[in-house]
Amino acid sequence: MIRKFWWGQRGTRRRIHWVKWSKMCRPKSLGGMGFRELQKFNDAMLGKQIWRFLQNQDSLFYKFFKTKFFPHGTIFDAKENRGSFAWRSILKGREIIRRGLKWRIRNGSKVRIYGDSWLPGSWQGKILSPVIDDQADARVYSLINHDSLCWKEDEIDRFFVPKEAALIKAIPLSLFNREDVPYWPHTRDGVYSVRSGYRLCLDLAETEVVNSTGAADDPKVWKAIWRLQVPNRVKTFMWRAGNNSFPTWANLVRRKVLDDAICPDCKLYAEDNLHAIWSCPKLVDIWKVHFAQLQASTTHCTSLLDVIDKVSMEKNSFELFAMTASAIWMRRNKLRLGENSTPLGQISASAFDALKEFQQLRPTHAQIPRTARAVRWRPPSANCVKANFDGAVFSQAGLAGIGIIIRNEQGLVMAALS
Repeated sequence: MIRKFWWGQRGTRRRIHWVKWSKMCRPKSLGGMGFRELQKFNDAMLGKQIWRFLQNQDSLFYKFFKTKFFPHGTIFDAKENRGSFAWRSILKGREIIRRGLKWRIRNGSKVRIYGDSWLPGSWQGKILSPVIDDQADARVYSLINHDSLCWKEDEIDRFFVPKEAALIKAIPLSLFNREDVPYWPHTRDGVYSVRSGYRLCLDLAETEVVNSTGAADDPKVWKAIWRLQVPNRVKTFMWRAGNNSFPTWANLVRRKVLDDAICPDCKLYAEDNLHAIWSCPKLVDIWKVHFAQLQASTTHCTSLLDVIDKVSMEKNSFELFAMTASAIWMRRNKLRLGENSTPLGQISASAFDALKEFQQLRPTHAQIPRTARAVRWRPPSANCVKANFDGAVFSQAGLAGIGIIIRNEQGLVMAALS
């Protein structure tokens, strides 16, 4: 429905969808329009129910389903061929949780050495070293000396590559034999949210696209397009220009609508996006007014997106480029429909005037200066002391530090530790 509305489809009147839906659901910074992909969003919402199972294991809700569907394991061990449609639907949310969940090690009894994500500092967090013989399902518990509450460093150095061994040995262990804690590394507070789950779904899908095609869109050019200080219709025009989604003669031939792709203006070359907006001989004088240097540097560009990428380096020039390109395309369409259009010789000046008018009429938002709030130490009550502390983690060196200072009501230092 959203796709049909976007491309102007009304009732039984069909329109060509020039950009596939999966591309339009990508973030704007990656060449999409940021539309919500409902299937992935539904998976992210189902992931919320799986998160409830992991976090509320003392609830009646959890105990009932555990007894019925996974009495000897976790929800990740439940079979999908059992239960009602609602239960099987909830299980669809396991995949997003499984791929994004990480574990904070306490006593290591819940976390598998291989398969679970528990290494700090790594986005994936899984052990990549070869599996130890007959230890495919071993728990992190077996790597801990529970008498001295420290890691079995000799075994770790023997079984894992040096980088993984260093990460494991840097994990602090619990002094009170507490259970391992699952957390969600994609939010600041470590708690799963539908928004973060949906973003992870998009990131995973984007990674699969890059791995299959071997190429990724440069986010710089797309971000530059959406930051343009031009009318919104011009931004959308530039998005379509970068995605080769104009009904040019070449695109219509590709869709089996026309048989001939020759440009109706110059009658020399096929009319694709690059030709219709930039390289047509009829447009040379228009672009020469403000973009003569760009013309010389784009002789080897094979797509309009390449030209946009080059001009996007200069913000002021980019805005004028967008207005001029939009005016050229509007003139082209009016000529096709037999309507009055701006003469070629006036397009450059009219685009420049339109940009200036828009910038002058655009409302300016006054910025309220922020005053820095002074942070002052407040003394404790009489006959009491106050302890202030702070910590720091140096991830590259694998070190951490803490500092504590204790002062009385007069501000005198009673003790300090670092």
